[in-house]
Amino acid sequence: MDMTRKFKRVVFTCRTGFIPKLKHLPTKRGYEIIEPESISDNRIYRLKRLYLSPMTRMDIRKLVHSRVPFWKFGVKKKVFALVSARPELKAVPMTVGFLARLMERDSSVRIRTDIYGQFISGQLSSFARPTRPTARKLLGAAARKVYRNWIRNGEESIQETDLKDLCAKTGISETAFIEQAEPLLTRSGDGRIQFSHRSVMEYLFGRQLIRLDKACYEI
Repeated sequence: MDMTRKFKRVVFTCRTGFIPKLKHLPTKRGYEIIEPESISDNRIYRLKRLYLSPMTRMDIRKLVHSRVPFWKFGVKKKVFALVSARPELKAVPMTVGFLARLMERDSSVRIRTDIYGQFISGQLSSFARPTRPTARKLLGAAARKVYRNWIRNGEESIQETDLKDLCAKTGISETAFIEQAEPLLTRSGDGRIQFSHRSVMEYLFGRQLIRLDKACYEI
């Protein structure tokens, strides 16, 4: 509040995925009034809370047109058809942006899990080929820890030390892993590790379940 006193209007932006605890998630829209803190302070702060809705059809068209050359009509048509069939994709812009490249390579993609599998594989291509299987296992282990902490403590993230412990078992540097795994993993302002989107974490956790990771069944 002290830093914003000289400004008439201040805009803060944040994705709900970056709010540390679920109990801190804002549940109401509208205005919130903060009264003066002292007699000498006559300022009243009026906070307006807004939520961005999922992308509209026009938003999706603009995004796809910006990613795909105008002469590739077939690729655009595939992307529009898939998003129309899977409305939940409208809430995850990064996957829609990835769809153009994905559909150009593989037109057989039909379900959401295929998209996430291909998206994660594409991000892991930044790792040296011999280390990619290890990096994929490390992502799965991180997803398991994040999911467990989310269920138990309401925090959709883990301590940096938790990731260091996982990396120590694989021989991959924790710093290098986060840098190369972006935008799948991010480091918050307070140094905690979290996934860029909850759906990525849930997909990876689901993969761990399918692979009968015993630690997943202890949650």
